[in-house]
Amino acid sequence: MMPPQKQRCIFVILRNGGQISRCDNYSAHGCVGGVEDAIGYGELVDARKFLTREDAQAYIDSELPAWGRRLHHPESVFPWNLACSHAALSAYLRLPDLEIPPALLEPAKGRLLVWRR
Repeated sequence: MMPPQKQRCIFVILRNGGQISRCDNYSAHGCVGGVEDAIGYGELVDARKFLTREDAQAYIDSELPAWGRRLHHPESVFPWNLACSHAALSAYLRLPDLEIPPALLEPAKGRLLVWRR
C-alpha cells in the first residue's frame, strides 16, 4: 500500500478576527474614496495568494500600510477551501509535484471589494 500523497497549502492574508469563508481576505490596497491606503477585502478567489507563510508575512511587513500591519495575519488555505470557488488552484494543490502558475496566485482584477480603514 502506498502512503497517502501529501497535499500542500497556500497562504492568504486574513483580517484579524476574520474568516476565510467571508469577505475578509486581503486583495489590494490604495487610495479609495479619498481614503489613503485603504485595505481591500474580497472572497477567497479574489485574494492575493502566497506559496509560503513567510512570503505572506513579508508582504504584510513591507507592503501593507503601517496602520494595517498589526490588523492582519497569514492564514493557511487547503485544497478543500478552494474546491468550489477556485477549482484549478485546488487541483494544483492536490498535485504537489506540479508548479502552480503565478497567474493563479494573483488577486482578481475588477472585482468589487469592501474597503476599510
